[in-house]
Amino acid sequence: MNLKNYLLLPIFIALLALNGCSGSNDSDKSSASHNSVHSGIKVSDAWVAQKPDMTGVFGVVMNHTDKDITITGGTSEVATKVELHETVAAADGSMKMRPKPGGFTIKANSMHELAPGKDHIMLMGLSRELKPGEQLRITLELSNGDSLEFTAPVKPFTGAEEDYDPES
Repeated sequence: MNLKNYLLLPIFIALLALNGCSGSNDSDKSSASHNSVHSGIKVSDAWVAQKPDMTGVFGVVMNHTDKDITITGGTSEVATKVELHETVAAADGSMKMRPKPGGFTIKANSMHELAPGKDHIMLMGLSRELKPGEQLRITLELSNGDSLEFTAPVKPFTGAEEDYDPES
């Protein structure tokens, strides 16, 4: 190996290493349009309360876009109906959950917490008993026409015993 090649070898290796650290390639971009996580909306830390008949889905919804996006509805393989709920104080001081008119708007570049006793997704008319540890697939419908599918584990839960009041 002559001196010129010996000196160029470290430069060549450094260029290869830098190329490996570069951003996404064209194949990443083509698959991203089919993956709802890459549309700018993502659900993290999701979980489902183990309850009979109807139950809540909780987690954090993140909007990584520069536009507000609203969750308008949803579906699940284990529920005949999926509703978006808010929890409000009733006149008597008790907490009531009810469908949230207009859904959940996630502001641009922000997150929205879904939690017991707060906004949450309700799975209603469960077709079977949910078992701790099983993964449920849930699909959310978004105001921009996209849908977002995610999975959430079922966990035992005994808190946030609000009454359901669909009429308030």
